[in-house]
Amino acid sequence: MITPRLGAVTLVVLAAACGEPGSVPQVVTPPPVTAVFDPITGNIPLPNDLARQPRPPGTPPFPAAQQDLLNLFNAQGGFPSDQELPVTISIVRTQVAQDGTITNTAPTALDTTTFNATTLAIFLKTPDGASGLAAYDPVTDADYVAAGDRGVLTIHNRNHAPWAPGQYVFGMRGGPNGVKTKEGDPIYASSTFYLIAQGQNLENEQNLTLLRAQTGSEAAARAAAQQLDQIINGYNQGAFPAINQVFPHQELAAMTTFAIAPVSTVVVVDSARGIVPLPIDLLRDPRTVSTSCSACGKLTPLAACTFAQGTLDAQGVCRDSKGNVDAAAVGFAAIDGFSTTGMILAQTSDLIAARTVTPSTVQLWEVPASGSPVKVDLNTYISEPCEVTSSCDPNVTTALSPVIALQPAGATALDNSGSPVPSVFRTRPLKDKTDYAVVISDGVRDKTDKAISRSTVARILQFTNPLSVGGKSQLIGIDDATAGALEAMRLKIAPVVAASGFATDHVAIAYTFHTQSILSTAVQLGALPYSKDPSTALPAAPTALTVANAFAKYGVGSTVANTGNVAEVLETTITTFNLIDPANGAFNQTGATANETINVLIAYPDAAAVTFPACPAALAPFGKKCSPLVVFRHGIGRGRADILTVADTLAGKGFTVVAIDAAKHGDRSFCVSGQTNVTGTTLPQCAGGGTCNAIPGTQGQADANPPGTCSAGFTYQAVSPACNLNPASCGPWTGAQGIPVVSSSFLISANFFRTRDTFRQDIIDQSQLVRAIAFVPSGPPPTAHPLFDHLFGKGVIIDPGQVFFVGQSLGAIQGTLDVAANPRVSTAVLNVGGGTLVDVFTTSPAFSASTNTLLASLGIQAGANSDYLKFLVVAKTVLDPADPVNFAGHLTDPATTLPNLLADPNGSVRQSAKQVLTQVAFCDQTVPNPWNYILDSTAGTGPFPGFPGFGGPGTFQLFFKGSATPSTLASCPTPSSTSTNAIPHGFFTAWTAGATAQTAQAQSDAAAFLVDPAANKPASLRTF
Repeated sequence: MITPRLGAVTLVVLAAACGEPGSVPQVVTPPPVTAVFDPITGNIPLPNDLARQPRPPGTPPFPAAQQDLLNLFNAQGGFPSDQELPVTISIVRTQVAQDGTITNTAPTALDTTTFNATTLAIFLKTPDGASGLAAYDPVTDADYVAAGDRGVLTIHNRNHAPWAPGQYVFGMRGGPNGVKTKEGDPIYASSTFYLIAQGQNLENEQNLTLLRAQTGSEAAARAAAQQLDQIINGYNQGAFPAINQVFPHQELAAMTTFAIAPVSTVVVVDSARGIVPLPIDLLRDPRTVSTSCSACGKLTPLAACTFAQGTLDAQGVCRDSKGNVDAAAVGFAAIDGFSTTGMILAQTSDLIAARTVTPSTVQLWEVPASGSPVKVDLNTYISEPCEVTSSCDPNVTTALSPVIALQPAGATALDNSGSPVPSVFRTRPLKDKTDYAVVISDGVRDKTDKAISRSTVARILQFTNPLSVGGKSQLIGIDDATAGALEAMRLKIAPVVAASGFATDHVAIAYTFHTQSILSTAVQLGALPYSKDPSTALPAAPTALTVANAFAKYGVGSTVANTGNVAEVLETTITTFNLIDPANGAFNQTGATANETINVLIAYPDAAAVTFPACPAALAPFGKKCSPLVVFRHGIGRGRADILTVADTLAGKGFTVVAIDAAKHGDRSFCVSGQTNVTGTTLPQCAGGGTCNAIPGTQGQADANPPGTCSAGFTYQAVSPACNLNPASCGPWTGAQGIPVVSSSFLISANFFRTRDTFRQDIIDQSQLVRAIAFVPSGPPPTAHPLFDHLFGKGVIIDPGQVFFVGQSLGAIQGTLDVAANPRVSTAVLNVGGGTLVDVFTTSPAFSASTNTLLASLGIQAGANSDYLKFLVVAKTVLDPADPVNFAGHLTDPATTLPNLLADPNGSVRQSAKQVLTQVAFCDQTVPNPWNYILDSTAGTGPFPGFPGFGGPGTFQLFFKGSATPSTLASCPTPSSTSTNAIPHGFFTAWTAGATAQTAQAQSDAAAFLVDPAANKPASLRTF
């Protein structure tokens, strides 16, 4: 764990000299404010070459790990050049009581105007012999912190950068002509440094008397005098003459000299500058996750605040740019690990040769809780995607990169892994709740073709001596928690390095990270409705509509969608369990839910016109038609009424179709308070001149205009676009119902936690929908069930043992979660879904404008820069628990399906494998094809373009316009590509004039697959 003040692990050896201010008797009356410098008691400015000297005789030895670090610094010729090492000086105000008692306190503040070229000097002598003044950042009030019995002044190198290699002399002037406190008090040298600065011989009798009083013996006093005289002699050789160029060295209040080791290209781990590999376990509390410890295993407060783009104040509170408490930091602090889909980034101190980052030079390992490490299949991730380098041209072999990168579950324009399978068909997400290790060898070369070196932290992590013992740090100056995190990582790394095949001295760095919990939470969400009172499983009495009346009410053209197979359209309501906390838009961390009444549309087949599947034995005695249930899930910006565009096709196979509005969609939408029209249009949000009124208690969701409700209802659009243009042709459509024009507002915003949990709310809602509409199959048919009774009277029983799912667009994206987490759903059709969510929203032409606006609001420019790459990783860290890619691999393989908590609450029983058909629109401009392919291949469907069997029967379908040749199939290579062979994203429900064959075919294939997935595998290529 990295802390703001003590996080830079290279300061451990510097702080070895730290201790309480000395009590050496003053030569003259002690000044009220002093800069502490006393090597006898071990309190000196840092960094300091004195800290690299052996322990004085008679003092306890360093801890073994501390000595290892001291040896390292001495061997490399100075302090590290890979981290910022600010100069720090302790300052005390000394008060002497009448009885002689001395009390040290911290001055409240320093006068920063007294820090100038005549009072502060830093000299650098470079390795080639050149010398001169070195630049530094202007001193501000923030550079001085008063704490307890002392204050600490921090002087930073220019731009907080590491010091360049060479020998440094730092001097701060004291006395009347020097640095002062805010009250105007001069700062003087401490008693010991005063003697040093005056150049006195400390081995004379007068000074030995002073030293005897402090050390307690003649021998110790003479030893101390010899040590101090050596310091004086050394300073006379170079340090004092350098200071004399600015002011007389006798006026020094404090001084330090320090050497900085030569520079080499390394993976940067420098908490002071906020640069560490991402992800890395140093950003997590190292303690084991526990119900009695809310912070254990979670992101540290500093990491959470940094991810939230806030600033951690001295009290440990994260504040945004306006000084308010940063609500997002609370969300980050609750995360117990890192992304399973985000890029694994290790920033280097200089550019590297991108071609040298390969699976043979950079390895990824899974580190199990017990047993040997397991190397992650190199085919499941991308090594150094060209998108983070200077070129994606396959003919360029000299591309450079500022970062070493591994991408799970991703796509790249130039795959250098050597795998013949394109990345979109082979990459996979990492496992959730799992430890991983990254091992980077010196086979990675820098821009000059030199091997990269080990950084300071990398060397510490390979120490053989423990960094923490019994919970206590063995690195002086590093807090116990940070040392514990380093030690936990050191222990995990050792067997991985041993298994890597790299010699220890060829490992540039090895580090670990832990992925967050995802799947277990989703399973619990799916089971949540079944823990509620049985009365909540009853829908309200249904209202029946003829198909014609339903079309007219919701705006579906009678010449657009087919009719004839649906007996009635029923309107009802159910109770769902809303876990969203209005205060922040994310899940309520207490687990408390609020009952929410939501609208439901149901279309059931005409018993006289449709052939139904045979009834199961338990229902056969009732003498009714048994109808499997199909849950239909609409796309983004749409609503439950889209069911009317698919109901007839599905009813024609004997299915009853049911749909609800997803959270923040349809009648569950929110308008934007404080404005009249939909953003960017002249279309009013609310009907009848109504106003959008902010919902009380939602101001904490971080919106400029909080979510609101319409005083007189929404403005609606028709389901069919043609009805918007000519309402009279649709029944007529009156505009009183349909799809609210604000549907999906507040779904995508800078509040990623709201987005994540809005998506996950669908797991609860769809599970409750199945519970309310289709009784639990293990029990008898319900009594006093209004919907069951109505359908029974029409000669139809919903078969509770056959529950299927059809999702379109966002319905397929969220539907992947819904199906994986719900053991009652056995078969699914996912149309134009994709993942990851972040990749879809940041590369899709349909979302580019809104995404760019969001990035601009965060001060981020899209492209291969560190801020943007970090944004992608952080966004995925938040959204991963709702990302379909993390669930797709748990659908069709019986060895990986998720637990069935309805069968066994302890999770020991897996769900049955599900049958899944995926459908893709070629050159989709909303969910681009690379992200379709990643999701669908992870789900185990196929065959895909370019693979054997493509075109024949399968569980994957590509819908294509025109003649499908190798060249036309390759005409849309990137997310932003366009093609004359493109199929519209919404083709499954559109019934677009002139293209109804696309809709009819997709729906027909889906319906047939639901009837019998084994016998009715459709063609994997459909052309039009």
